Amino acid sequence: MAASNNQIQAFVDARVRPHCELLRSVCNTLADDIAAIGDVYANLTGTPTWVDTNVNNLPHTLTVADVLAWNALINAVYTAIHGNSNYPIAQSACRTPV
Repeated sequence: MAASNNQIQAFVDARVRPHCELLRSVCNTLADDIAAIGDVYANLTGTPTWVDTNVNNLPHTLTVADVLAWNALINAVYTAIHGNSNYPIAQSACRTPV
């Protein structure tokens, strides 16, 4: 049986709008990370000597390759979200300003 108008509204209010805001927040955060990585990227693609010294009981310390892989991932995710023709619709569904 198809959803009623009230059920659709509840779905939109509980899921669509909050997730559009989350998507916008992720996209904006990724854009900020991409803008900030310049000098770090230059070092890591040169002759890096960096070693992850975080010893806070992490299951895995990061390597140069891990940081570069993360950069590739965030660029791909940002491009997939921001470049999607439906992204402006998601942005317009947000209840709150950036």
